[in-house]
Amino acid sequence: MNDGEIPDGAMDAAGMDATTPAPTARARERAWRDMLDLFESDAADPDAGSDAAGPGALAEAGPVEPWLPPRDLGPLPASLADRARAVLAAQAARAARVRADLTTVRSHLDALARIPADGAETAVYLDRNG
Repeated sequence: MNDGEIPDGAMDAAGMDATTPAPTARARERAWRDMLDLFESDAADPDAGSDAAGPGALAEAGPVEPWLPPRDLGPLPASLADRARAVLAAQAARAARVRADLTTVRSHLDALARIPADGAETAVYLDRNG
């Protein structure tokens, strides 16, 4: 053991043992946990939760502000790496579902755009034999 090193189980002047993370490390881990909670909530499937918001709630909510990472968050603690990977996978899966939904909506809008809206005379019957 080197001078100034605290043996396992011994307390330092602040009353912390050598295995207890420093308060800044604990605060950083808590901040990362909170951030991952937010990411998990954002990546969750809205159909799996409550429909309290109801249809059209997203449109009524207005534009979403771009996310900027907090400057004081610091590096991801190693203890949260697996959780961060799971959040990343959930975000990727949610993005894939959104892209698929967007493709479906575009095809519906394309079909609607082909319907004449001006009331012009169009055939009412389709002649399949002629």
